Amino acid sequence: MKNPKVFVVWWLLHLCVSYTDGEMSSSSFVHIWEGVCVCVCGERTDMND
Repeated sequence: MKNPKVFVVWWLLHLCVSYTDGEMSSSSFVHIWEGVCVCVCGERTDMND
């Protein structure tokens, strides 16, 4: 399991890079959010209902 603080920093950097590159999409955001859920909750959540 990754260090939560490190993961949050990586997540924010990834969001910034995606935004500046103009590649931010709902699907990529969901993918990143699933990663956060895995880090925080220790399990993957299905947000593709």
